[in-house]
Amino acid sequence: MPINAKNKTLVDAIEQKRGCRRSSCRVYASNLVRINREFSSKKMDANLKWLSEDATSILNKIKALSSVNVARNLMSSAIIGLDMSGDEKNKRRYNAVLKELNEKKNQMQRDGELTEKQKAVSV
Repeated sequence: MPINAKNKTLVDAIEQKRGCRRSSCRVYASNLVRINREFSSKKMDANLKWLSEDATSILNKIKALSSVNVARNLMSSAIIGLDMSGDEKNKRRYNAVLKELNEKKNQMQRDGELTEKQKAVSV
């Protein structure tokens, strides 16, 4: 039973433009589809114009997520998407927020603070 490839066009485009491993490209593509599904009112397309058009609302919604790790992962994928579409202005804004999230994650690690998922497992 063959497995159907999802987001193949987007994965191929990311792999060609970014030159990263295919498995990484698949994760970026899946996260971009998730961002579109959960945070955008625009229709998903492989050229990622919807990401630039909804950039401010998507950024605010990702920042509002309670999980720092999920927010960081989605932010990284959004930055890849913005780079693919050539939107440098929004890419800089997203990078600034990603730096804040990285610092927040580092502070949590320094303080020994557990995430909700870690707390659930360690109980």
